[in-house]
Amino acid sequence: MFNNIANTTNNEILVSYANMNNNKEGSVSQKNDFIGLDTFIKKIEEMSKKMDTSILTGKVSKYLKSSVMKKVRDGNFEKGEVPLSNLTASTRRGGNGKPLQDTGKFLKSIEDVSTPSNVEVGSNLNYSRLITKGGTIKPKKAKALCVPADKDVATKIKQGMKIGQVISEYKSNGWSVFQPKGKNVIMASRKGKKGKDDTKTLFILLKSVKIPKRNPFYIDNNDEKVISDLTTQFLQGFFK
Repeated sequence: MFNNIANTTNNEILVSYANMNNNKEGSVSQKNDFIGLDTFIKKIEEMSKKMDTSILTGKVSKYLKSSVMKKVRDGNFEKGEVPLSNLTASTRRGGNGKPLQDTGKFLKSIEDVSTPSNVEVGSNLNYSRLITKGGTIKPKKAKALCVPADKDVATKIKQGMKIGQVISEYKSNGWSVFQPKGKNVIMASRKGKKGKDDTKTLFILLKSVKIPKRNPFYIDNNDEKVISDLTTQFLQGFFK
């Protein structure tokens, strides 16, 4: 359903609960009423078939969505924090140097779906897999990738303008746009107010761009604890 997901099932939730509680001190081990772990898990699985687990999976789904979004905001990815490159950071407006938070599209795309037997949290953005798995971008037809090297240019691209449209707009505003001989950049210049040339780099031309892996779709120790607590509350309500 999603390009990238963190998911679990109701049986996995209940069995995880069983394992965590069986490992605690004072676990079931008396001679006459001993229940082995395998038997205990089977009992939990049998019980889950009779329960309205949609209440539990719904709560777990909402929690996992909030957890994934928090990981993005905190930069707490599966392999740890992965900072922006110096070039990317230099084109950000407002000093926002946190990955995946420039336009807000990625955070807004994170959704959760639950059924009585399954929980999924993910994103359907067409580039979400590249973000979370990492990879290398190469030009399909052009000789090089045009990477914005200026805040104004980067903003225009994020607003949906094509590279050719950006260049045309600069030209219409009196800029001369050119590629210096032997240089992998596209620059613009025009006469300034005091007769001096204003010159800026619009794009850097690269053969490829490596995108680092930044995966927030994972379940950490705190998530496991919260899911266990939600399961405990659910089971307590079931046995009342």
